[in-house]
Amino acid sequence: MRKLDDAPRTLIESGEPSFGSFRGGLPRMDFGPIQRSRLWQLVHKKRWTYAAVSDERVFVGTAVVSLGYAATAIVFVLDRARGTMLVDRSILAPSTAISFADDGPGHRAAQFSFGRTRIEVGDERVTIDMAAESGGLPVHVAVERAEGAAALPPPISAVVPVEGGYANATEKRILEGRGEVVAAGRRFLLERPLCALDHTSGFLARHTVWRWALGLGRTAEGERLAFNLVEGFVGEAECGAWLGDALHPLGEGRFVFDEARPMEPWRLTTTCGNVDLTFRPAAIHAEHKDMLVVRSKFIQPVGAFEGVMKLGEREVRVDALAGVTEHQDVLW
Repeated sequence: MRKLDDAPRTLIESGEPSFGSFRGGLPRMDFGPIQRSRLWQLVHKKRWTYAAVSDERVFVGTAVVSLGYAATAIVFVLDRARGTMLVDRSILAPSTAISFADDGPGHRAAQFSFGRTRIEVGDERVTIDMAAESGGLPVHVAVERAEGAAALPPPISAVVPVEGGYANATEKRILEGRGEVVAAGRRFLLERPLCALDHTSGFLARHTVWRWALGLGRTAEGERLAFNLVEGFVGEAECGAWLGDALHPLGEGRFVFDEARPMEPWRLTTTCGNVDLTFRPAAIHAEHKDMLVVRSKFIQPVGAFEGVMKLGEREVRVDALAGVTEHQDVLW
């Protein structure tokens, strides 16, 4: 089992990024001045915050992404019982539509505001307000961190060099919340939802490819269970699972799926041999763009995991654990 270092106090030490895989939240995600042109930095700098909110009835996924020269946001809501999307929207906006606040671990947030859409995704709350589209209904999500919840496990974070870019910093954390989701004319009151948060910032390669999986929920005994796995890009450095109040590092993910038929089951394992899961999609958020200099193929099925994970000395049975998988191949 690999070991995690303590999180660094600064992202830059003696003029160099503090590379490593860490237990705990990162300091401000600021790489300082780098020796590249302003145009290079504009093209290569990417930053995003992703949040998932889940309980036994509903799953919400949302992301706000700064491409440097533009901003995007996605929102989807899955009715888990029916296996149907209640909401599935994607918005492309000017770069001025997005802003980030970063005061270090536990105090990060991203805001997206464009037209009649307002999204805030942060360590304290997730808020979404989207006006009705033609023939549709408005969307409202308001979930905040629950006071008095059981002790939360530490985040897993990583700072890695990027071939064809410069460096990337990422932090993944989970928390318990409370709130409500209103979508497709239905209201879900959330008493103990789990929330997963992904804060990422870096100077990335123009062509970036990864596969990613996030699962979150509870064991049959009611313990919190969540995991973050990736193949490619940051790799093993950000791979880990949370059980109860403990964080367990894992090897890099390995994904087997049919790219032409992504709604078929996915197989997910790790290089450490501690994960053997099957993912069964219920619905899918997909985007395929070709704008000449910018091209992307992005699929993110949402559904549930089943199988076995070995975490520490325990073998944990995974059953109907909510989550997403993702295949991203982007020229940006």
